[in-house]
Amino acid sequence: MSDQAFVIIDDEREVCDLLRLLFESRGRRCLVAHDGRQGLELVRDHQPAAVFLDVAMPVMNGYEVLNILKSDQATKHIPVLVMTALTRNSDLSRDEWARSIGADAFLNKPFEIDDLLASVEGLTGLNI
Repeated sequence: MSDQAFVIIDDEREVCDLLRLLFESRGRRCLVAHDGRQGLELVRDHQPAAVFLDVAMPVMNGYEVLNILKSDQATKHIPVLVMTALTRNSDLSRDEWARSIGADAFLNKPFEIDDLLASVEGLTGLNI
């Protein structure tokens, strides 16, 4: 059962701080990890309402984290929004690309707050 917290997994502390302030100001608890391994532990321990995942990180990158989360019966139901500044060479739309790597949604960094909030509401059904 989800505790309605969000887990933010990103090595950019500024991004984590921004997301945490945004969500906490809207009444959502946030747990933060700055590498993939620590993030996996948070997700497994807390079963959050959603995960916000960077791709390029130390220790374990976002693709590895995503693969593990979506392969595990205990975590595969948790919506994952991938956030990255990485460019990609693909004819797929952003949403198609996100699904092709196993994510539930994708936001390109830097992102607009309104786009982020709309994605979160769409993924979780929570009124943010």
